[in-house]
Amino acid sequence: MHASLIGPEAPQRYDLSSLLETSRLLVGSLDADFILDNLLRIAMAKLLSTRGAILWRDASGLFRIARARGIPGWKPGGALRLPQALIRGELEPENWPEPLRKAGLVALFPLVAQNGPLGALLLGAKATGETYSAYERQYLEALTNITALGLSSAFVVKQLRQTNRELDRRVHELQTLLDLSRTLNSTLDREALLKRIGYTLMGQLLVSRFAILFRPPGRPAAMLLARGLPAPLSAEAIPAAWLEEPRARRIASEEAPPDWGLEWIVPIRLQDGPRGVLLVGPRAAGTPLEEAELRFLEAAAQLAGIALENTYLIETWLEKQRLDEELRLAQRIQQGLLPRKLPDIPGFELAAYAHSIRPVGGDYYDVLPLERERFLVAIADVTGKGVPAALLMANLQAMLHVLASIPMSIEEATARINAIICHNTDPGTFITFFWGILDPGRRTFRYVNAGHVPPLWLRANGDLEELSTGGLLLGVLPTAGPYRSCAIEMEPGDVLFLYTDGLTETCDPQGTWYDVDRLRMALRKWRDTPAPLLLEALLGELRAFSGRETFDDDLTALVLRAHL
Repeated sequence: MHASLIGPEAPQRYDLSSLLETSRLLVGSLDADFILDNLLRIAMAKLLSTRGAILWRDASGLFRIARARGIPGWKPGGALRLPQALIRGELEPENWPEPLRKAGLVALFPLVAQNGPLGALLLGAKATGETYSAYERQYLEALTNITALGLSSAFVVKQLRQTNRELDRRVHELQTLLDLSRTLNSTLDREALLKRIGYTLMGQLLVSRFAILFRPPGRPAAMLLARGLPAPLSAEAIPAAWLEEPRARRIASEEAPPDWGLEWIVPIRLQDGPRGVLLVGPRAAGTPLEEAELRFLEAAAQLAGIALENTYLIETWLEKQRLDEELRLAQRIQQGLLPRKLPDIPGFELAAYAHSIRPVGGDYYDVLPLERERFLVAIADVTGKGVPAALLMANLQAMLHVLASIPMSIEEATARINAIICHNTDPGTFITFFWGILDPGRRTFRYVNAGHVPPLWLRANGDLEELSTGGLLLGVLPTAGPYRSCAIEMEPGDVLFLYTDGLTETCDPQGTWYDVDRLRMALRKWRDTPAPLLLEALLGELRAFSGRETFDDDLTALVLRAHL
């Protein structure tokens, strides 16, 4: 048999067994919403009140409406600033703040836990018009004290559950980032990367509208991905300042047309600076992105940026490998265009040297045997360097070999070569060209100089002449002719030295050219030396002059020396 709570005069609904049953119901639940709902409902039912509310103190000290019944205008979440004396029960109802009096509330029961007041239960007058009896107040005070402990536990449990959910979400986000990183690093297919990024955005954040602007190294920014947008979005439409954003932020209404439907800027930054921007639209559910989700987006954008950068670096490396291979092939082809072995010319000795600072170049020389035991000797220098110059050099070599077998004068052949060069090349592309026909039996050499640096004819007696007769360099005017020729007679010991301007423009460490005067002196110094040794000595002097073992310009030289 249960004892009475207050005394023998208390009704049965206020006895100890009722209190215990009610407390067990409320405290037994660890659901704060369940406890609050039932506390208010039980209190109003027990005390026959038609209105009541539960106020809850937030971290700022304000009291917020947690539950309310029968009070017009009171909604959960509403804030009230109440004096502490009220919560301690030290104020009479007539001295309560106006919002409480207007709500018709007349009784207050504090909810106090071990760490202080949590809030209060407030009730209006009894529907019977009677005042609250002492045992009714004691019953409610006992019930709220017990319930406060239950609420305190429930909130701790709720907080733990929220923490666990947050941890679960972080773990899921980390797992997603790990999966994304693993996937992005497993392929260099840019389209596959962009698809994976899109799936992550849609699956993790439930966004269906997004775009990625990326600026690869050395290239202009490009819109790599745009999904769900109502209209095409160009890279030029994106403000450059967006790429400089340090953190993710919301796009202000005045920053972008509303029809873009994009809400967030997420920068893509790599170690050496900004690389692009991820633009994200609203979530399908319409809920805003939370701070943790923005951090997730920043991390995902970072991973995407690294992966995209890698695709461009690999692409550039592969392209370079392809070009290097093509250049190696072009180099082999060009080397095949030069004489593999100089012909033996009766009564003369030959030596030649060719150096290109690139795999292929525009310098050219050749020595071809002709009919009637004559020989064609040529040297040329194409403007520019690299592949374009090499292609034109190959064109010249082909023409030379074709025309060598056609009976025509060297002047006429030069004019034909010039006409073809003018017809086949763009303005501004020229060839300096010198060639001649050596008749060893007569020791004569008839030549045409089309704008080339004049070869030097060093005679056995030490006299030196420049061979400059000819005309304009090839490629200037299609009607540059007629070219003129000149013939010399080479006596025993005479030396003919053909070269390109890379020789005389070789610089010493102070930037001074080797120049023609030094070349003249060197030729005179070694005029009695066999052609191969003369050329070797001259190249050694050039290396000593420049202070380097290699030359920094294309350089070609050919020595033709008449035997004594």
